[in-house]
Amino acid sequence: DYNEAAALLSSEGEKLRMSIEREETERILTFLKSEGGHAYLREQIEQACLATSSDATSEGIQNSSTAASRRMRA
Repeated sequence: DYNEAAALLSSEGEKLRMSIEREETERILTFLKSEGGHAYLREQIEQACLATSSDATSEGIQNSSTAASRRMRA
């Protein structure tokens, strides 16, 4: 009947989705364990550190500028 077929298709679809996710996860982990993966991770970490450092520097400059403006007005 229609409901049984729909349930079976849904179940098979879910199994397929889980299988694809598992294969994708294994592929990503294999890449990350490789030398290319190590280089990719190093690059991502460096970019994150530079972005954080640059944000902190920009914020520090902005705070210094605001403080200087306040002192000049006082």
